[in-house]
Amino acid sequence: MEYYNDDSLIRYFHDEIERESSRKIAALQKEISTKKQDELAKLTLEVKHQVSLSLGVELKDMKDKYRQDINDLLSKNARILFERRKEIAEDIFSEIYKKLLSFVKSKKYNEFIENKLKTIESQMSNQNLSFYIHPSDEVCSKMILNYFDKTIKIIKDEKIKIGGFRVVSSKLMLEIDETLDTKLENNKAWFYTNSKLFIKN
Repeated sequence: MEYYNDDSLIRYFHDEIERESSRKIAALQKEISTKKQDELAKLTLEVKHQVSLSLGVELKDMKDKYRQDINDLLSKNARILFERRKEIAEDIFSEIYKKLLSFVKSKKYNEFIENKLKTIESQMSNQNLSFYIHPSDEVCSKMILNYFDKTIKIIKDEKIKIGGFRVVSSKLMLEIDETLDTKLENNKAWFYTNSKLFIKN
């Protein structure tokens, strides 16, 4: 898998998210459909039974009860579906997080950082730069020192959990975020908008 720029990394995220979510969504759709059919069948039998036992009950009362039962079922299914959506999303992003941690240990990570630093160098060279990196990211630290002079600052940032860097220019009053953490969070937003996890009953 190539990780040379934002587009290829985003495509990788999208492909992984689509693959994982499609598999889990198919299973969830089947589960919800079966459960809905079973519950509706039970309700139908109960209503028929009540009608046969209570012929004196007004038809309107029976319809109201049936309608309430259906509403209760839909409400119950909505709660179940919400929990399942949450589980699926957590599973998917847990897998993506693990893959990103593996990526940071690969040679492709060096290429990813190098490409980002080349861009920063062309845009913000010698502009009182401060780089924020993961506390144990030696690859990033060494490459930054190779690309910039000794006036730059490298700050260990505990908020960065995966890799990449944030760079701030106090002179230009500019910050560029190239952390994998932020890219993952941005893709989470994309996922919730486009994953089709909001299944219609």
